[in-house]
Amino acid sequence: MLDLLLRGARLPGAAQPVEVGIRDGLIAAPEPEAREVIDLRGSLLTPALVEPHIHLDAVLTVGEPRQNQTGSLFEGIAIWGERVKSLTVEDVKRRVRTVLRWQLANGVQHVRSHVDVCDPELRAMRALTEHLRSHVPWGAEVTITPRGAGKPYRLAAEGKAYDAMRRAMADAFGRDPVLMGAGGT
Repeated sequence: MLDLLLRGARLPGAAQPVEVGIRDGLIAAPEPEAREVIDLRGSLLTPALVEPHIHLDAVLTVGEPRQNQTGSLFEGIAIWGERVKSLTVEDVKRRVRTVLRWQLANGVQHVRSHVDVCDPELRAMRALTEHLRSHVPWGAEVTITPRGAGKPYRLAAEGKAYDAMRRAMADAFGRDPVLMGAGGT
């Protein structure tokens, strides 16, 4: 007997809804009997979604302590330098909990987060580590990648390699890329 039978599931690229069985946490062939049956009524069924790049320590801080008027990376780094001074472990945990719940509710089960490690007290890293060790829901996976707020830089995107990259991006996206010539580590 199946643990779960999903009826009326729409799979990516499939013309008709299908039935999907679950046994012992794994996908199985549909069977007539299951402990639980859910009719998805044509809802899309996908594998777990992935958040490949987020800064969980900085989520829900737009406008704190001020808006990024230029929208630039440079001003964003400067604002984060101001915001990090008022960071507390509880503040980070509260915001992370909210965003991870939103993500999980929308099918995201794999998260790769950067975390600022420039604060000598490592408040953001401590908050993320403490929270994730005790609260990550079953089936979710979160990876934390330490990041420093390295010195921003500018580069001249010139030469054959950059020309080839611009052509490839224009072909792929149907428009010319916008070159910022900036980054950070």
